[in-house]
Amino acid sequence: MFCNQCGKEIPDDTTFCPYCGAKQESIETAPTAAQPVEPVQPMPEQQAAQPIQQPMPEQQAAAQPFVQPQPVSGAVPPVTEKKGGLPVKILIPAAAAVVVVVVLLAVLLLGGKKSSGVMNYAKDMLRYNYGSETFFNLSGQSEDADDVYSCCTSGNGETTIYITDERELFYIDNKFNEVSIADEVYSVWMGLTGENFVYAVDDNDDYYDTTLYLYNVKSKKSTKIDTGVYASSICVSPSGKTVAYLKNYEGYTDNTLYLSVGGKDPVKVDKDGCFPIAVSDSGKNFFYRNSDDKLYYYNGKDSEKIETNVSGTFFVNSTVSELLFDKNGKTYYYTPKMKEPLKVAGDSIDDLVQPGGAATRSNWLCYTYTGQAYVCGVDSFKGGVFKADGYLYWLNDKGTDAVKIVNSDSLGAVQLSEDGKSLLYIRSGELCKISKFNEDMKSTTLYDDEYLTHFVASGDLSKIYLITDEDELYYYKSQKKIEKISNDFTYDYDNIAYSESQKKIFYIEDDDLYSATTSSKSKTVVKPEVESVSSMQDGVVFSTYDDGTTTMYYLEKKDPVTLSEYDY
Repeated sequence: MFCNQCGKEIPDDTTFCPYCGAKQESIETAPTAAQPVEPVQPMPEQQAAQPIQQPMPEQQAAAQPFVQPQPVSGAVPPVTEKKGGLPVKILIPAAAAVVVVVVLLAVLLLGGKKSSGVMNYAKDMLRYNYGSETFFNLSGQSEDADDVYSCCTSGNGETTIYITDERELFYIDNKFNEVSIADEVYSVWMGLTGENFVYAVDDNDDYYDTTLYLYNVKSKKSTKIDTGVYASSICVSPSGKTVAYLKNYEGYTDNTLYLSVGGKDPVKVDKDGCFPIAVSDSGKNFFYRNSDDKLYYYNGKDSEKIETNVSGTFFVNSTVSELLFDKNGKTYYYTPKMKEPLKVAGDSIDDLVQPGGAATRSNWLCYTYTGQAYVCGVDSFKGGVFKADGYLYWLNDKGTDAVKIVNSDSLGAVQLSEDGKSLLYIRSGELCKISKFNEDMKSTTLYDDEYLTHFVASGDLSKIYLITDEDELYYYKSQKKIEKISNDFTYDYDNIAYSESQKKIFYIEDDDLYSATTSSKSKTVVKPEVESVSSMQDGVVFSTYDDGTTTMYYLEKKDPVTLSEYDY
């Protein structure tokens, strides 16, 4: 399952996310990760993290954003801003239908320099902890908010939009400045940068007939886009200012597709069962599909069919000018400058390899699930690494072919360097490295041990820590020399993390948190009775449990900062 707040994969039946602390409630009380469901016919199954939703009366609605009822004409009156503490509101009756979608931040970065199409975290990232019912930043500042239904955070972690149990929509930044946006909110969608978001309003619990608004964060104003909007299958551009949506929805094969650029009057793009995939800020790069699995491209004036029998997940770059997708079990690459999509791999794409790996300073940098595509925070897919049917591929710098790197039937851990230029992976107990990607790339075996199962490395891959199935943790020095750090460490996804600021590995052994550099001699107790640890920004986040109280901390350089505390 995936966390309903931060989007990270967590064990099934987890009550609180070990990364962000979000409470994972049942569908009766809060959203849960689920596949979008169309009222008439299900959309093809999507992979990875999915939008969150709550069932509508009598049937489920597809993935959706937030909204408030506003005057029918013109722009919505400016909203009022409130600083300091967050509002306390009365819970609405359980019978009232609320449909909310959180656009999950996905870790879907490809190779390339961080300065090229990749967003950086805000220093004080804003998060919400459902357990403590507080918003907090990494400086340790927090504000109570006890009726938050669901949240959606910008790609840089600086701002959040959230909906309350009363269907009220709010905007809050990492300094805890808050803006009341709307009431009777049905759904909300935020773009990659957080500059704008769109929301749907309806006070009659009719998700086929909502009013759609565009909200600009800088001006603090909402503009009405359209009425009669189906509050599902809504797709926003990276900045959020352009939106594609459906009207006249009578079913999966009977609806009309519209596009609004920058809040301007919408234009009809297509009809008879079409669904948006991804759209650029200008609206001149717009990909969509129909109910017959045909893929279309709209250039701002005209549409053209570019492929048939498309399926699976779509991956789009930050400017929505490149597309990777599946057709008949094979991976295709396309840009609007091409006459037709080009087959680059004989296997079906199912995932992308992110830079940085365990060092989640690059985590959450790209945004997200919009419509039916993952929009990634890089300029280009060229030179990137992806997975397809259990194989690792490198897409060449020209985008004309993908080179198979390794058969992942025997593949273990994989990590791409933060600059996207080198790769570490485990294959059948061998730690292998590719130092340079090209058509004739060579893989070097750094270490070979039949018991080797995992590794954790720094963002630049210069520091590597090896983990065996014999509960051993080592620091890798050279092909012939490794230094043992622990003889009693059992790997799990939430018990080891690398800190870029301290250049140390943090790990849990016998319920205590330790740090180390290159050997057991450097081993130091950081905190006793620690439940989980993970990388965040340049440091680590960890949580303790003591006598019914869970406390989350952030440690970057010296002393841990308390983020949130709650009883459970």
